[in-house]
Amino acid sequence: MKTTAPETQKKLMQAVLTCVKISPDSTWPRLRILLEIDATGVVKEARVETGTALALCLEKSWIGKQYKKPPFAPFYRLVVLEAPARKGA
Repeated sequence: MKTTAPETQKKLMQAVLTCVKISPDSTWPRLRILLEIDATGVVKEARVETGTALALCLEKSWIGKQYKKPPFAPFYRLVVLEAPARKGA
């Protein structure tokens, strides 16, 4: 399975940090975020598969983030957020 690009990992953490307080015990369900990126590389739309407060916050925080210009537009990128419970917790 392909790992997330460092650029996307950084943007994902920025988005998450605007929405939740993270601690060593933080958990949340797996979320898939679909990004629509325009010809200039700007995220124009973000959709999360659930309507939770976290999902809605993540959708808003992705809008306007800048990526490199994609090979075509609209370009779609799937980002997965997962923070499973720690073993033994």
